[in-house]
Amino acid sequence: MTADPVLTTSMEDYLETMLQLFQEKKGIRVSDIAARMEVSKPSVTSALQVLAKLELVNHDPYEVISLTEKGECMARGILRRHEILRRFLRDFLTLSEPDAEATACGMEHAVSAEVVEKLAALMAAMSNCRAAKTSCLSSNRRQRG
Repeated sequence: MTADPVLTTSMEDYLETMLQLFQEKKGIRVSDIAARMEVSKPSVTSALQVLAKLELVNHDPYEVISLTEKGECMARGILRRHEILRRFLRDFLTLSEPDAEATACGMEHAVSAEVVEKLAALMAAMSNCRAAKTSCLSSNRRQRG
């Protein structure tokens, strides 16, 4: 089994955008990606050529674009990372939605999978404490003491 390719920030953004578009409207075209990402159609075409060589997208000129199984899997991971970071910034650090979105978009490319998983676990634990109306700190001290 081959390792997943290492993608640039830009390539990750293309995969994430394609997954979101596919979820909204099954058929993706170059013009849809260009409009969503606010880039030129030639830029999209160049990116698609790279992603196709990496076997992450199926792309023939003037045809509908689709993610390969591997591409969809990577895109889902990127989107999940983005969503966890956005929720953490919005719900736990109380950033506004626009600020949380913009910050998560920048962070998602630099934060390791391990950090994201630990943030997800922390958020779940804090949510459980909120739901139980207990202090996570006081219950944690009791367990250690």
